[in-house]
Amino acid sequence: MIARVESVESIVDEWGQLAISAARPTVFLTWEWLGSWLAAYRARTEHFVLAVRSHGELVGIAPFYVDLTRPRSLRLIGDGTYDSDNLGFLAKEGCLAGVTACVLQWLAHCRNGWTILKLNAVPSEEADVIRSELQVQRWKVIAADFPHPVISLPATWEAYLSMLSPNMRSSINRKLKKFEQENIRLTRCDDIGDLDGFLSALFNIHDKHWRARNQKGAFSLPGRKDFFRRVATRSSQKGWLDFWALEIGGSAVALEFGFTYAGTYSFLQSGFDPAFEQSGPGVALKALVIRELIARGVRFYDFLGGGEEYKYRWGAEHRTLVNMTCAPPGSPGAAYLYLRSAVASGKARLRAHAPGLFSLLKRCFRVFRHA
Repeated sequence: MIARVESVESIVDEWGQLAISAARPTVFLTWEWLGSWLAAYRARTEHFVLAVRSHGELVGIAPFYVDLTRPRSLRLIGDGTYDSDNLGFLAKEGCLAGVTACVLQWLAHCRNGWTILKLNAVPSEEADVIRSELQVQRWKVIAADFPHPVISLPATWEAYLSMLSPNMRSSINRKLKKFEQENIRLTRCDDIGDLDGFLSALFNIHDKHWRARNQKGAFSLPGRKDFFRRVATRSSQKGWLDFWALEIGGSAVALEFGFTYAGTYSFLQSGFDPAFEQSGPGVALKALVIRELIARGVRFYDFLGGGEEYKYRWGAEHRTLVNMTCAPPGSPGAAYLYLRSAVASGKARLRAHAPGLFSLLKRCFRVFRHA
């Protein structure tokens, strides 16, 4: 049975139980995360949650909001601001295919207010299950992969260092030794009363770092500071928040903000004081955080989406997330996606076989667009 939930509060306890016992437990599909995201970014946007039950038991949750950008799209709550990865449908182990089938059938018959469905930042294994069901129900799908580096943490710090290149090991050891000589202190935000101070330090250091490069930092996005405050508060109350600072003389020179949930640490944001850049405080802090996580038995350090080279220097393995844009068969959204696919295919053929003509048409299009 599938139904639209009228009040999330009525299923919050069940949601929490499903989230921690799901086939893929992730902080990004908890209500603490998604509710904070909605309150900070989309409080006035139409949104709804679908609940799938089997013999009365909650076995799946699909959270959506309507993005009014044309063509209007239905998106997963948490998507669209580059804060959330590992999204998708929350499902009990072994139930993802059935949950997906129910959700797609419901959406195909309730298309008011949206044209296309966007399922972004879904781990590849789950994306395969969802795509299979999309094909069964004859939805039009355009999919694209992007990198998702994750470190599989071993049992000891020494074993972790042995995974790295000699140059990376040497760099970490040098920076740790340098900071230890300067009487550094690693602190974790364990008391919710300290949270405002930690967040203010992160916002200030991060903004200072990017201003030094004449660029806008991540916290210039409207709503992001509010979101961090909300999700940090809720996660701290649950014991999931892992918020670290590297201090010298009582002042933070580097901070790292993340969450540990069901054995996985998710790295969200970091910053360091540019005045200490030559000393490498960011590297020292990340090494210390990883060492602490290993000591606590955490299994994975998740860098989230993005294939930046530095992540692989830390020993990350290559995984993928998938963005899927979909529409039910025979719908205006399907026609739009077929047209988009045809245009992309035509551009690729033109670029390959007539690059000069392609460049000329591209310049003409720019002139026309700005005329």
